[in-house]
Amino acid sequence: MKVCILTTSFPARKGSTESIFVYELVKHLAKKIKIKVVAPFYENSLFKKEKWGNFLIDRFQYFFPVKYQILTKKGGIMPNLKKSVLAKIQFPLFLFFMFLKGLKVSRKCDLIHAQWSLSGLIGILIKFFNRKPLILTVRGSDINYPIKSKISKKVLQIVLKKCDHVVAVSESLRQKVLSLNIDKGKTSVINNGVDTDLFKKRSKNIVREKLGLPKNKKICLFVGRLIKDKGLKYLIEAFQGLGPQYLLLLIGSYF
Repeated sequence: MKVCILTTSFPARKGSTESIFVYELVKHLAKKIKIKVVAPFYENSLFKKEKWGNFLIDRFQYFFPVKYQILTKKGGIMPNLKKSVLAKIQFPLFLFFMFLKGLKVSRKCDLIHAQWSLSGLIGILIKFFNRKPLILTVRGSDINYPIKSKISKKVLQIVLKKCDHVVAVSESLRQKVLSLNIDKGKTSVINNGVDTDLFKKRSKNIVREKLGLPKNKKICLFVGRLIKDKGLKYLIEAFQGLGPQYLLLLIGSYF
């Protein structure tokens, strides 16, 4: 089987952290099936076509020169659309070039697997022309943002109904999908995977000593993008009322 992974975000180059969970998904799927990834070309990407391990990546550029691509820069598409006029101008171009690339790549594939509902929107257009089955994985913001607006909510409903199957990364997210009158039989939950060779139980004291962390404090750890939508403001405010026996660690970047 050959699968076209259609995604609005993917690591720009080896070692980059953009949507690393999509990369991990692709890497493990590629052990069993043939994968071609359609993803954006970033300013720090090296090639528009490249092979990583067992899978291929075909990238699309949506604005020229690439250094002026704002839409997929720091923070992600939705936050950038809110704050940048140039991002709003680039949005239809992004969709157009993603469609062209996806249409070409998916012709020789058996299945389209879209990541995020925006990719699903492009996926249903490609499905119409190439007659390929379409699976959509929804990951959170792609459901939470659109349901706040009547117009975008309606578009989201159309996308979800046109997909052959919808995968949610959590049960709570699946319930939001079902609340949009989506057939329960065409939905399922597949949580993001965990690399148990990397993330495994270790001695707390040894790890804290290695990282230079105090052994006598209770530690709360946040890992993710350092952006407003993650609610870090509330986490930090909540910690102000705790005593010195607590330590808050924030790990992430504003890419």
